[in-house]
Amino acid sequence: MIINKRVILPIIVGSALTLGAWLMLKNPPSAGRYQPPPVAMVTVEVETLNASPFQVELNSYGEARAATQSMLVSQASGQIVAVAEGFRSGGRVSRGDILVEIDNRDYAAEVKSAEANLIEAERVLVEEKARSKQAALDWKTLGRSDEPNDLVLRKPQLLAAEAKFKAAEANLSKAELALERTQIRAPFDGRILEHKVDLGQYINAGTAVAEIYANQYVEVRLPLCNCDLDFIDLDRVGKDNSPNVTLYSSLNEDRQWNGRLSRVESAIDSKSRQLHVIARIDGSLGEERASDIKIGEYLTANIEGSVIPDAIVIPNQSIYQASFVYIVENDTLQRRNIDIIWQDSERALIASGLNDGDILVTTPLGQVTSGTRVKIAEPTNNGISIAGGAAANAGQGAN
Repeated sequence: MIINKRVILPIIVGSALTLGAWLMLKNPPSAGRYQPPPVAMVTVEVETLNASPFQVELNSYGEARAATQSMLVSQASGQIVAVAEGFRSGGRVSRGDILVEIDNRDYAAEVKSAEANLIEAERVLVEEKARSKQAALDWKTLGRSDEPNDLVLRKPQLLAAEAKFKAAEANLSKAELALERTQIRAPFDGRILEHKVDLGQYINAGTAVAEIYANQYVEVRLPLCNCDLDFIDLDRVGKDNSPNVTLYSSLNEDRQWNGRLSRVESAIDSKSRQLHVIARIDGSLGEERASDIKIGEYLTANIEGSVIPDAIVIPNQSIYQASFVYIVENDTLQRRNIDIIWQDSERALIASGLNDGDILVTTPLGQVTSGTRVKIAEPTNNGISIAGGAAANAGQGAN
């Protein structure tokens, strides 16, 4: 008898499967052998929120510029015969210092000529006064009872002599002023921004000699973000209680100056579409003086803002996607949506979403979900959490 393999093989396989299924039904696996996966637990550091008054600080930036800056222009013509030792870009000057001297010999000669003309005018005036008095005496000597007229008393001639005398005085004053202007002096205490002439150079009246600025005050034009306007009282600007400003140098972060807001610009800047305020530095902080600031130096500023009562302020590192944080409730993580109304590089002021007494998670977390069990880490003596890398690994692994 010939056995067909194509028929027998399927029968054998089917019988084996049936037997295996019967044995599984007869002897099911023990329920005690099933081990469910352990529940994930994250170790975190926390901060209990405390609503309290908070001083807002507005951040801004700007270039230092002189409150008073002038172009010195010569009012005399001639060759420069002397310049001051400090007459160089960056040189310090005091009010009244002679910076440039122009050859004054022609001007001195004009003064002498004007003095001579004044002496001559004075002689003529004295003579005319004497003639006028003599005419009045002669009139009485003639026995005239009526009053003499102006022509008899030579009053026109006297007025002409007085006019010539005053003109001579004015010419002398003008000549002396021109001579004085051959010495170009500093109009105020300050520093030279740029000198434009030098020894031996011939200049004309109207030639720019130097650009100078006063170092008693330094101003910084600071833009304010539109979102910051709600956190500063602009009505205080320029008054005795004007907001304080602390400015830091971009050249040396350790250098800083104290100042105040002196005024608010009257219009929105057409390019930046922002409002600008002007900070004035007129005091000192330690050895840092306003005169030590370089004109054109880039400065960053912290401006005193409003005080917010009962404020909830949290560190930026605890915020995720600028919209939510994690808090601890009943030993579990809970996601909480928040609204931020002010923020700087380190802190954020919360408008809603958090309350006084909430336990905020400050440990950076990976992918976690609400309901994840947590363990609050306790700091060691040196302030380092005992959670260490295990907490971070647990946070990365939670889903």
